[in-house]
Amino acid sequence: MLPTLRIIFRKSSLMFSRLRLTEEEKKHRRQMTNFAVKLMLLAVGVALLVQLVYYFAVISHPPSVSSWEFPLQMSVTVSALGLLALLLGVNHLNAVPHWVASSLFLLALTFLALFSDNPHEVIHGRSTMFFMVPILLSGVLIHSYATFGFTTLVISLIAAYAMFTPGAALESPNIIFFYLFAGLVTVVLRSLEKSTFQLRREAAESNTILSSLRGSYILTDKNYRILRLNERTFAIFPLAKLGSNLVAIIRDTKMEISDEDLQHLIGVVTGVETEEVQIQISGKYYYAANIYIPSNTEHLIFLRDITAEVEIDRLKDTALAMVSHELRTPLTAIRGHAEMALRQPYTAVSNATRILLNTQRLLIMVENLLSQSRLRTGKIKSVPAPTNLDTIFHVVYSLLASEAKEKQLEFEMEVDKHIPVVMVDAVLLQQILTNLGSNAIKFTSKGKVTMTATMPDPDHWGLSVTDTGPGIPASKRSEIFKEFFQAEAQTVYDRPHQGTGLGLSIVQGLAEQTGGKLTLRSEEGVGSNFSILFPLVLPKEITRRRKQNG
Repeated sequence: MLPTLRIIFRKSSLMFSRLRLTEEEKKHRRQMTNFAVKLMLLAVGVALLVQLVYYFAVISHPPSVSSWEFPLQMSVTVSALGLLALLLGVNHLNAVPHWVASSLFLLALTFLALFSDNPHEVIHGRSTMFFMVPILLSGVLIHSYATFGFTTLVISLIAAYAMFTPGAALESPNIIFFYLFAGLVTVVLRSLEKSTFQLRREAAESNTILSSLRGSYILTDKNYRILRLNERTFAIFPLAKLGSNLVAIIRDTKMEISDEDLQHLIGVVTGVETEEVQIQISGKYYYAANIYIPSNTEHLIFLRDITAEVEIDRLKDTALAMVSHELRTPLTAIRGHAEMALRQPYTAVSNATRILLNTQRLLIMVENLLSQSRLRTGKIKSVPAPTNLDTIFHVVYSLLASEAKEKQLEFEMEVDKHIPVVMVDAVLLQQILTNLGSNAIKFTSKGKVTMTATMPDPDHWGLSVTDTGPGIPASKRSEIFKEFFQAEAQTVYDRPHQGTGLGLSIVQGLAEQTGGKLTLRSEEGVGSNFSILFPLVLPKEITRRRKQNG
């Protein structure tokens, strides 16, 4: 017994799941009900006008019509006007389910049919066929399966009407005909519902695919009117909408695009440009192309976002030019000092010092290139270990002291003695401090460079590098962390200072890897301060001792 009930429950659940309508479908059926009510209002209004004209032109002659027919028709027509107007208001109430408003409308049609003619014509005469209208509309406005329910309701109303009308009787052929008609309507409407559902699902899948693609996809007709578009189109053409002319939108939209690229884009849309063209819009690069669809005389225009590819190509070219340019200077210096040491052996020590200095610059440059590559590919991982900050600062100081001395700069370091041994990746921390210190020395022509480590509160510690250099213009501060960027240079060939332009980009990436927050404070003509705040994480042994002492 229990398995049988389960099977019945599953089949019932499946049937009711098929009966459910989507919110979009419910909204559509409410709109159709609204249209049907308005259409009926118009029809009833015209009927009332015709009846009045007919009354004054024809019925004024006594033999023209029965004395009871005209008052009946007038009362039914006026009642229909009031009832339909009321239903129109009910349908506009979103709080009322769509099927309630539709059912009330169909019931009103059924009752109007019952009292619109004499009993004989209503039950088995000229007005009988009118009951097919609410049966058909129930499948359209409510659900395809609602036709059977409304057929049963119509037959019940006719039977009740016949019971209270002398000389009237419900005929069985009419019952059979109504149910056959309901069955045919259900089959047709159900097939249409399935087809519509399939089309909407395919359209939704297509929109999902188009939206996930990188760039804009627009389908236009032969007159360049937009038929379909994906969401990314609005980021390029904010005024784009279905039915609008794409060429007019391109001309009217105030985009950041050169005149040459604008002509190329219009050429692609109109089909003049038959090949892919690269254009730049609002700082982004796109490949624009037009695919013609002969069967529908339609055009599929797509703008594929290639900004990332263009940026990668730019970085490759910049990196190649920078490496060849930056390697040449220290290698030339190393060769010159080596030759001088060979010719003048008594200068070997000073030349060896300069060779070591240039070798150190090469090593830093190569290390920066490798670090940037690892950061871009996500291969750098922070491995915290107990670290003494004073040791790290002394190592970096010894590496950079000769460079500062060569430029006759004051180079100082200050480490707060209250900072305990912390958990941090010592290798990454040393690279961060080296890049900040080297960068400060490089761009400071006179004055002082100071490296400090402080503990601003019990939960954080930080490091900072301060210089008395020229400062960073406000317009450049958002760009200095970009790869290969130097504020004072337009290209890699006109840089006033040696270096790859990767130092600050690497510092930013490594700071994120180690959980630090990088901030910049700078004033033109005064200097700059780069500081990184880290959360204080102590080794387990120190933490245990603090708990015991606390």
